[in-house]
Amino acid sequence: MSEAGRGIGPVPAPTHDEIARLAYSYWEARGRRGGSALEDWLRAERELTQLPPSLV
Repeated sequence: MSEAGRGIGPVPAPTHDEIARLAYSYWEARGRRGGSALEDWLRAERELTQLPPSLV
């Protein structure tokens, strides 16, 4: 059965605000110090675009 037949479609692209909020949360989790804004952004973008393991 195809993905469309199971009701599983492509993951919608995250919005700029969704990525920004998640990246900001990573910075806050580090105590608002250190790290890399770019690395946080890329991590958030990657996590928001991956299918949950239960759907793979």
